[in-house]
Formats: sequence, C-alpha cells, structure tokens
Amino acid sequence: EKIKLNKINLNKNYIYDDMLHIVYTKNIKIYNSKFSNTYADAIDIDSSSKVNISNISVKNAKNDCIDFMQTNASITNSYFNNCLDKGISVGERSSIEITNTKITNNLVGIESKDDSLVNIKNSILKDNETALNAYQKNWRYGTGGNINYSKIKFINNLKDIDLDENSNIRK
Repeated sequence: EKIKLNKINLNKNYIYDDMLHIVYTKNIKIYNSKFSNTYADAIDIDSSSKVNISNISVKNAKNDCIDFMQTNASITNSYFNNCLDKGISVGERSSIEITNTKITNNLVGIESKDDSLVNIKNSILKDNETALNAYQKNWRYGTGGNINYSKIKFINNLKDIDLDENSNIRK
C-alpha cells in the first residue's frame, strides 16, 4: 500500500514473463518511467485498486504493453508503442480511465473483456491493426467488455472498432 515508483527505467528482461508485476496493491503510483524491450508483458497489474499511472513510456513488448486484471486504475499522459499483442489490455472486471495517451503500432490498441470498463478521452490511437476491441472471453463474467470514448483521434488503423455481441463500444 502507498507505493511510489518514480523515474525508473527498465530495459531488456529475458528470464521472467513480466518486466514489472504488481499484485494485491492499493494506492500505487507509477510515473515518469520507461519500460522497453520486454520478454512478454511490460507491466502486469492484478487485483489492485487506486493505481495511478502517469508520464510513462512502454515500447517493444513481445506481448502486452500493460495488462490489467481485476484492477481499478488511471493512465494519463503516457505512450504505448510497438507491443506485439495489446497496447492496453483490460480484463476480469477491471475499470480503467485513460486520458491524454498515445497508443501506436500494436496488434490491438485497447482491449476490454469480461465485464471490464475502459473510459478513454483526449487520446490518439494510431497505426494499430485494431484500435479498440471489446469481447467476452470467459463466460464466468457474464458479459463482454465495455469501452466509452470521446475526443479520440483514430489515425491509420487497419480497423478502428471491433466488438462481439456481448460487448459495447460507445462514443
């Protein structure tokens, strides 16, 4: 509880899946930091609340730039680039607020699944295969993902929006 990670620079992990794995925390702040060239997920946050992420850069993850499970968090003024799976993955009843963030060159820019909610505004989704994706992966959560967006710039994505019948993406 009450952890602050400021001005950290993590680069080139090769042994473990996640470069930074946070679990069962409350009131954590990650800011002014860089994560690059990761073996799998750059940042994985599970079962946590009041997570505040600002002014971070994540580049070149072989899986997700950042992955949330059962977490409430906010992301502001950040950059997620060139992750081979998702820029931001939100699942298992997570609730994430994203503001003033740039998400570029990922397989999926933002994905919401399994009764999760993403609110994103004043951000850019550029050069992703799919910018916003929502679906139901696990039947135990009863519904798919939800994404609300406003003041978003969709630039040169192969597909801006994709969702299944159990999910919602709303402007």
